[in-house]
Amino acid sequence: MNGYSDLHLRILERESFGCHEFETLLSDYFDGELPRTLRALADDHLKKCPNCRSAHLLFALVLLGARDLRHHILCQEDQFLYSEQTRQPEVGGEQFTAQQRIRLRAILNSRLRINLPLT
Repeated sequence: MNGYSDLHLRILERESFGCHEFETLLSDYFDGELPRTLRALADDHLKKCPNCRSAHLLFALVLLGARDLRHHILCQEDQFLYSEQTRQPEVGGEQFTAQQRIRLRAILNSRLRINLPLT
């Protein structure tokens, strides 16, 4: 990202960086659109705050579920089966192993009371 948005500048003007600021920037955090200064503040807060770590995990799970669902629908429309070798969903720029994706989907299913396939 080049430069700071108005939102980024307003957050930097505040006295402290807490849960509200982290939640406000969560989408930009995952999209890699935070300037280094704000990314460092968010990373530091994430290390210290279990509530924001939970929000971070839940956001990752929702993204993973949405990407998997979109891919599943596209696969059905094209009438071919999902293959682990053709595409691995990414969340926040991270690659997840098949075992990690199964565990994350199980958590997402439990927390959101939905039924994503585990495989």
